[in-house]
Amino acid sequence: NNIKERYMNETEMQRLMTALLEHRDNNISRLARLILASGVRKNEALNAKWSDIDFNQRTWVIPKDNAKSKKADSIPLNSTAIEVLKELRDGNENAYVFVNNASSERLKWVNKSWSRFREKIGLEDITLHQLRSQFAYHLCSNHVEIYTVQKLLRHADVRTTVDRYAHLSTESLELASSVAGDCITKAMRNI
Repeated sequence: NNIKERYMNETEMQRLMTALLEHRDNNISRLARLILASGVRKNEALNAKWSDIDFNQRTWVIPKDNAKSKKADSIPLNSTAIEVLKELRDGNENAYVFVNNASSERLKWVNKSWSRFREKIGLEDITLHQLRSQFAYHLCSNHVEIYTVQKLLRHADVRTTVDRYAHLSTESLELASSVAGDCITKAMRNI
């Protein structure tokens, strides 16, 4: 595992969200907000087509040719992700969700734009992939079960999820341990 995990603290997250919302009409802002809200990979978002999105069912089908696992999959869309997708849909007649405003073709290259954006707000070390990790961080730090996190991130093996994010759920483990301790204490009171 050579991925450097970096999670934003609350102040950094607020700084990022303020900047993203100030530039909400910008493709980079929309891409970052969509990754933060859904946990999708950058290339999954950039290759997404409107035919993959079902607003009524609130789902996004990731076709096998667009998925890292090379298997088709579906993810649920929360209200924040739906809001970003609706912003992108407004006036977009292209088959692709993310479109280069200058060429009207699928947006392909975003790394330089993201680098400029993050440098401007003082978060130089936050990559677009780390926004996906931030999604997982929010889930784990709010006691979402690791298998649910695995399914939302679409990791093929739960060990990948455990290796990267289980340390974030120590509070969940402490709560679970307390439940067992409380049961034993209650049983001992009845002796």
